[in-house]
Amino acid sequence: MADIIRPPRGRTRKNVLDAAIDHLERDVEQASDYPYRDGKSYRARTGFRALFWIADALGAIDRVIGSRLVGWAMAAPGLYAPQLTAIVVRLSRIDECHDAALKLASHVEKLILLDTDISSRVSAYGALARAVWRVSTNESAAFFRRTLDLADAIGSDDFDRTNHLLELTSHYAGPELSASAGHNLARILELNQSEDNKFPWTEYAQTMVPVTGFGTLAMVARLDDRDKADLGLSLGPTLTTLVTSGKLQADLACCLFGLAAPVETWTWRITNFVETVAGNLAPDQREWLFERMLVEIDRDDQLSPLRETIERLLELARSYLSETSPALARIVALANRRGPVDHASSVSMDERIPPSYEVDLADPEAIDRTILAEEIGPSGRRWPQRTIADLALGATTPAKRLAFVAAVVNANAASLADKLHGLDDYLSGWAELSPALKDALPQLALTLAAKHASELIGSRSDGWGDWRDLDKYFGAERPAIVEQVIVSLGTAASDVNGDSWLSLAAKLAPSAGAGAIAEGLERFLALSGATLPPEIGDGPWDPCFVVSGDEADIAARLIWSRLGHSKAAMRWRGAHAVRRLAEVERFDVIDQLVARFDESGALPFVDAKLPFYPMHARLWMLIVLARLAVDHPTRILPYQSLLERVAFSIDFPHIVMRVFAIDALRALAFQLDPSGRDSLLGRLEGVNRSPFPHQPKDNFSGGRYAPGPTMILGPRIVSISTTTSTSTMPNASVMSSDARDGRSRMPSPVGCGAGMSESAACSSVREVAATTTVPGHRDRFPRSTATAAILDGTL
Repeated sequence: MADIIRPPRGRTRKNVLDAAIDHLERDVEQASDYPYRDGKSYRARTGFRALFWIADALGAIDRVIGSRLVGWAMAAPGLYAPQLTAIVVRLSRIDECHDAALKLASHVEKLILLDTDISSRVSAYGALARAVWRVSTNESAAFFRRTLDLADAIGSDDFDRTNHLLELTSHYAGPELSASAGHNLARILELNQSEDNKFPWTEYAQTMVPVTGFGTLAMVARLDDRDKADLGLSLGPTLTTLVTSGKLQADLACCLFGLAAPVETWTWRITNFVETVAGNLAPDQREWLFERMLVEIDRDDQLSPLRETIERLLELARSYLSETSPALARIVALANRRGPVDHASSVSMDERIPPSYEVDLADPEAIDRTILAEEIGPSGRRWPQRTIADLALGATTPAKRLAFVAAVVNANAASLADKLHGLDDYLSGWAELSPALKDALPQLALTLAAKHASELIGSRSDGWGDWRDLDKYFGAERPAIVEQVIVSLGTAASDVNGDSWLSLAAKLAPSAGAGAIAEGLERFLALSGATLPPEIGDGPWDPCFVVSGDEADIAARLIWSRLGHSKAAMRWRGAHAVRRLAEVERFDVIDQLVARFDESGALPFVDAKLPFYPMHARLWMLIVLARLAVDHPTRILPYQSLLERVAFSIDFPHIVMRVFAIDALRALAFQLDPSGRDSLLGRLEGVNRSPFPHQPKDNFSGGRYAPGPTMILGPRIVSISTTTSTSTMPNASVMSSDARDGRSRMPSPVGCGAGMSESAACSSVREVAATTTVPGHRDRFPRSTATAAILDGTL
């Protein structure tokens, strides 16, 4: 730095500055990120700023130095948009560095587009526009225009726009849009799912199902896979919407329902799903449905379910089940445990004592004066809603009520929300008694729209309630209200932002044609998707995200993705979903699931950036097949060849997989003819046989490092350590269920799951071998502790 300020004799400042840049490049390239992860970034940031600001202060930056500094800064680590924007400001002051300034500005723009927060992006664009102002006002204007365009784009804090988009798309009833459009829509909505328990998942399902159909199941599965949103929040509403739209059979939806623990929200409860599917099931399957729902309720709420849930479930059970139904009796018992509802005493509107107002209820100005005469409360504002509600008590005849409602509509001292909330306790009852008032309400709604157009076109949350109340109490047609709002805005319509126009489009969606909505959505989603950073969600569209096939294939792929999930709880639920498929005779889905046994992936039902565990999927598929071989042996018999391939495999003799394949084959053997049965059982006797003699001990004190016997397996020598005891195991089913309490239980995952080599599978016996022996098979490999517990019914 000192040499730059005062160059040594015989050297120019430019030569010294070039040498300093070369030195900085070498230092950054050779710097290590250990032990500090930002080692390179720190050197690049500190060194570049020191060089640039000293050179700029000395006036040493010309076209060549400026271009070199910009070229290096664009590729250097640790330099971010705010710092680089400040460099653009300084370069814009030097005429011969204008090209370098614009080049760096283009690089800064790319960095800005990586930000998902819309307000941050707008601010950064504005700063960049000001930075290039000295280069050219036209260049600055171009960046400002992009700022305005970006302000209309969707970002991570655009909750209002997201809600408008959800409302608009939920009214679409045409054919599914292109797969890329649905992909972009899912990525846009994912930007605002920072708190998944507060996201409107019912609206999400009603939006995504018409656009992508079965693709919605893949999207919510991927959201859960990357821990963005719990599948328990999204799966229930998605299945409910798929059944309602006729895309998914009710029995198959019931089988998929338990893939995640259902989480009830304000807009969706388990009873919404039951109400949707119960009428579409065969009468003999309804008892099964309510039993399954009780199992799900018991797993979380046990004996204290939510009052609203159990009371509504009781209503549905009495509609669909017989009086002798065990499920109905249990629901009644659960409802009784909640006790009676404690209705707090309240005073109805008719019993209230009206304040003594001497006001002409038919005069809008008199109502305004009454509102303005009220004292300002602690919040710093009056309460027009309460004043209007109190004045309404004085309208005791139909004629007075009609005149009072018209006067409130034309009043100026109250907002639209105050007027609607002040009248909402009265309008329904008054309109039911007075045909004249009922006929006048639609026209009065148009008057309200004209007087309060700015409130209706805004994207604030209160606007949702205003539109709802106009529909509910005034009965006006939305297209007429929208038209009145636009006409009332007049020349101010040019100042309306994109959020407001999208809100109006959502209000018109119910009366618009499917073709018009589809065309608008395709264009909007294509433009918005292009502005999203590749890091958002699943990244840019790729054909691997296409979801195609019939419902059986889709269900099989979804369950397969759960069987190979990284969490044991998900694999456990996936296995029980297969059991439910067998209970409702959906072996067409099980056939397709078994056909995927050798697949090593599960796209598009898993996140492409995260690993899928095919060994887990195969192991848990064998676990459930072993149980189904006991419950439905004739239906599992077609899978005999697969089970034999696993049980007698020489290439990959996986110990635990063999155990479950053997159990399944033993159950299937009795479906064969006598010769085939004896032959199969004889072959099974030699599987998983230990080459070592049985060596029982009264105690064991060898410790974890005790040497074990060796066994030659192929070209390798593998050490296997086992312990034994004299406990026995009955040959029972693989999974057990207790019908008395409605619960099903399956084993915890065993240790030698995914991705094990042949030697690793054998050496893992140290971890999975149990201390049990089997009568008549004392020289076999000991069964795993999980298997032993499953077979004797303790798990």
